[in-house]
Amino acid sequence: MKLLIFLCFVAMGMAATAPAFVKLLRYEVEPPSPRGYRYFFQQSDDTIQESRAVVKNEGREDQHHEVTGFYSFIAPDTGILYVVKYTAGTDGYQATQEEGPGSLPPNIVATCLG
Repeated sequence: MKLLIFLCFVAMGMAATAPAFVKLLRYEVEPPSPRGYRYFFQQSDDTIQESRAVVKNEGREDQHHEVTGFYSFIAPDTGILYVVKYTAGTDGYQATQEEGPGSLPPNIVATCLG
């Protein structure tokens, strides 16, 4: 009987920490080529990512790819939406991060509910 109770507690603990499965909702890709690439995906956990590379100064000695893109996700601990936009090129990698709307953090919800 004690073993059964112990196993029930173990099962409850494992269920509480089991990862949620994320589904791929949308996926688009333009295959990589010497001229660049593009991809986009969106998941059921509201994660979105897009990246695009294009050739700059084609045919010249300083020919290079410039990459622009973004990714966004909702932080699991706070419920806040984060969006990171980036570029990468001759000036290196440059990113900006924005905090957007999201659900209220759990501690605020708990305070409001008493």
